[in-house]
Formats: sequence, C-alpha cells, structure tokens
Amino acid sequence: MEQHTYAKFSPQIHEQATEWLVEFRTGTPDEAARRAFHAWLMESPAHVEAYLEASALWSVSAQAGAAEQWTEDALIAQAVAEPDNVFAHPKLSATPPAQETNRRRGRSGRFGMAAAACVLMSIGGALAGWQYFFARAIYSTDVGEQRSFTLSDGSIVNLNARSKIRVHYGDHERLVELVAGQALFTVAKNAQRPFIVRTAAAEVRAVGTQFDVYRKAEGTVVTVVEGRVAVTSATNGAVELAGKSASPEAASGKMLLSAGERVTVQKNTLRKQTQLNTQTAVAWTQRQLVFESTPLAEVAEEFNRYNERPLVVLDTDMQRFEIDGVFSSTDSASLVRFLRTRPGVRVTESNSQIVIETANTGAVH
Repeated sequence: MEQHTYAKFSPQIHEQATEWLVEFRTGTPDEAARRAFHAWLMESPAHVEAYLEASALWSVSAQAGAAEQWTEDALIAQAVAEPDNVFAHPKLSATPPAQETNRRRGRSGRFGMAAAACVLMSIGGALAGWQYFFARAIYSTDVGEQRSFTLSDGSIVNLNARSKIRVHYGDHERLVELVAGQALFTVAKNAQRPFIVRTAAAEVRAVGTQFDVYRKAEGTVVTVVEGRVAVTSATNGAVELAGKSASPEAASGKMLLSAGERVTVQKNTLRKQTQLNTQTAVAWTQRQLVFESTPLAEVAEEFNRYNERPLVVLDTDMQRFEIDGVFSSTDSASLVRFLRTRPGVRVTESNSQIVIETANTGAVH
C-alpha cells in the first residue's frame, strides 16, 4: 500500500507551508503578503504540493475534531465504523468480478482492519503537522485594526494596529514572537510553563501577569501593568538606568520589572522608567494616544499605525519637536490642526501623505 507522502518534503518546506496556511486560515494577510505567497508558490512545484497537502491535512484534522481527540483507539474505531474513510491504493479500488463477491465479503473484516491501519499511517504521519498548526499560530492586524485573541492556555492577547505575532506553545514554555507592532498580554498563571515574548531586541519572561510589548524601529519597549516580568537584552549589553551609570545588572543584561515600570531596550542599553501611569500606557486599547513630551518622530510613528495616509517628518529638528496631548488614534486630522498652530511648523497635505517640516523662523502655519 502506498504510504502518505507528507514526510518527503524538507523540514524547511514543511515549516513554510504550514506558516502560510495558518496565516491565511487565522490571520488577515495584506496584499504584500499575498504577493509574497504567490512568489513562494512559483519557486518550486514542491512548494505547491506541500501547501496543498498541508491544506488537506488541516481539513481532515478539523473534521476529526481537536487534536486531543486523535487517540489510537478512537481512530481505529472510526476507521472500522467508516471503512470508506481511507486512502486506498488504486489497485485495491477496482471492482471485483461477480463470482468473487462471497470471498470479498469474507475478507471484509480483514479489510476493515487494514483500512484502520491505513488511516493510522496517514493520520499518524500527519499528527506532527496538526500539532504544528495549533501549537504555532500566526495572528496579525492591518492599518487601524485592533484584535483580541484568547490563546489555548487562556492567556489573552490584545493586538494593536499593524502588528503580528507567532505563537508556539511547547511542553515546558509558552513562546510568543512579536514580529511587528505592539501587543498587550494578559497571561494565565502556570509556573511550570513560563510565558515568553521575544523581539529582535529583547526577551520578556513572565508566569502570570499583564504587560505591554512594543517593537519599535529603534528597539523594544516593555511596560508592566500588573505583576512582575524579567527582561533580557538580546545582545546582553550594558544596562543604563535613567541615564545613570550601569548597575550591577549590567553583567547579565537582565532587569526585573514590577507594575508601573517600563524598560526601553535599544542596542546594548536597558533604560528604565518608574512610577508610570499604567492606564496611560495602555490607552491605545481604547484608541487613544497619550503623548508627554514625545518627539514628533515617535508621534508620527504612532499615528501611521492607524491611518492610510502617513505623516512624514522631513528634517531632524522637526523630528525632535516635542508633543503633549491626548488624541484619537484614528483622527490624524486633529494632530494636523494642532501642528498648524505651532510656530515654526509647516504642514503640507497631499492625497498620499502629510509632510511636516520646519518653516521659516517665526512663521506660523
């Protein structure tokens, strides 16, 4: 009997196919992602075959129920009860001559067990793929979109606009990779399986707590709302505390944060802030942006997560221009109106972007 072909692809192709499948089944891929997927398919017939097979396994698995239902006894019972639910070899599917009918009936019991074995071979080979689908999921949001997800352990993720995470739960840890953007994590307690969030710049480790992680262009910002978390620099660099000299923590590049504290990880530096208003830190979940002496470059980065027409800050002086205020994240016009009243600021709007630059000295726009 021909064996299932799932194992014939390389592990890399397996992973790529399953990641694309999960992205299209559970995420919201944008046009760029669709083009990248098409290009990946066109690279090799093996990519097409791997994706089609992964899709078929997903469908078969979904019909069978959740992964925990895939016990050996259940599969054998289902196969015996439904002998048509098999991947039959072509040579076994031919209609037998009429004179062999009785002999065929005599073999029906043995064929039922063979069918069960066939199902076990097929699904057993696919079980790793099924577990991969549900242990490793991809969630993403588009411009201006915010979504909330409950993970398999009961932890809740609030995903900000233009953000993406990959989730991989193992036996000993719960790992989430923040690929882009910002997320607020409310972690279900499990001392045996720590909850870990990774970015390019940092790793955040918790057991049961609530914290916000923002992956920015210049580094990663971690804010603790409840409980405590441990933050480790990915480069294990020196630790700088609020502009002061390095602390004893510098050797390990680690820092322990409690509620109301924040750390910004940039290159080889961990910069800590304390006594924060945590409600202000997570105001984005209510579609509010709160700025306190925030450089305009960072303000623009925030607004551009929610609006199709980006804010573009042209010169260095204007990028450092500080903003104070509370704005609706979906109303960039309110910020534009505010900037037009500031001395020395020029705002030029077009259909594609909003350009902010330094005006002539003393000019008001």
